[in-house]
Parts: sequence; structure tokens; C-alpha cells
Amino acid sequence: MQGGMKLVRARNGRAVAVFANVNMALKKKGKMRFLMRVGDAFGREFELMAVMSLVANLMAQRRANSLGSSVMFF
Repeated sequence: MQGGMKLVRARNGRAVAVFANVNMALKKKGKMRFLMRVGDAFGREFELMAVMSLVANLMAQRRANSLGSSVMFF
């Protein structure tokens, strides 16, 4: 997978979290960062949901790649 992913807030279309691939590391898939502004407080449950969603997407991509599928994820 090239590039990365972002989690966008539906209300205003602003990115609240981003994930970037790390191609130079053998044990790391990438880095995730929350983009919080002053006054933003999504809470621990939101952060856990965002991380779990990212892991689910990465696992789905891994399965698709191992099956030789032409499905593309963005």
C-alpha cells in the first residue's frame, strides 16, 4: 500500500486522524497521529475506535493482497 489513510469528521470534513506508511522499517507498518485542536475532546473511546478501525483496514488489505485480489483500499 502506498500513501496512507485519514479519518475525516463527517460534520465538517476535517481530518481528525491520519495514518502514514513507513516503508523503511521492518517491524512497523506505519504511524498514526491524531490531529486535535484546542477544544477538541473526542475521548479515549473514540481513540480506541479509531485504532481498531485502522487495524481492521490493515488486516483486510493484508488478506486481499495474500489472495491476489485486485481490490484497492483508500
